[in-house]
Amino acid sequence: MLNLSEREKRLIQALLILLIAIAFYFLIISPVLSYKERIDTEYESNVTRLVKLDRIYEEFREVKKEKERKKAILGNTGSVTTLIEENAEKAGILGSKVYTRDNPLKIQDDLKKVSTDVKFEGVAIAPLMKFIHLMENSDKMIKVNYLQIRLALKGRNTYDVRIKFDSLTSR
Repeated sequence: MLNLSEREKRLIQALLILLIAIAFYFLIISPVLSYKERIDTEYESNVTRLVKLDRIYEEFREVKKEKERKKAILGNTGSVTTLIEENAEKAGILGSKVYTRDNPLKIQDDLKKVSTDVKFEGVAIAPLMKFIHLMENSDKMIKVNYLQIRLALKGRNTYDVRIKFDSLTSR
C-alpha cells in the first residue's frame, strides 16, 4: 500500500471534508433554498390574485346594488307630468309653465319609453337649473334629451325654455 505522510493524510482529510461540504450544499441546502424561493413567489402570486378577486367581488357587489336600485326606479310608474309639476313648484317656476305633452315611444322587452315636452316662459336661469337638477335626481329614470333656451321678451334676464325629457318605466 501507499505510505502517506502525515501532511498528505491531513490534505486528503481536508479534501474529503470539502467534498462532503460541497455535496451537502448541492444535495440538501440548494434544493431547500430553491424550494423556499418558489414557495415565496407562489405566495406573492396567490396574494395578488386574492387582492384582484376581492376587487372583482367588490365591483360585482356595486353593480348588483346599482342594478337593484335601477330596477326599483323602473318599478316607479308614476307620471312624469306630475313629477314635472312638483319639481317646478319646488324650483319656483310652476307659474311660468305653458304646456306639458307626453309622447309614448318604443316599447322594448318590459320597458316603456315616454318622451315629455315641457315649455316655460319668462324664467331665470338659477331656478331653471334647480328644476333640471331636481328632475334628473328624482326617483325615476329621467334624462334631458333636448334643451332650448331663448331670450324672453317679458323681462330682463328671463328666458323662454323648452325641455324634452326621456323617461323609462316598466310596463
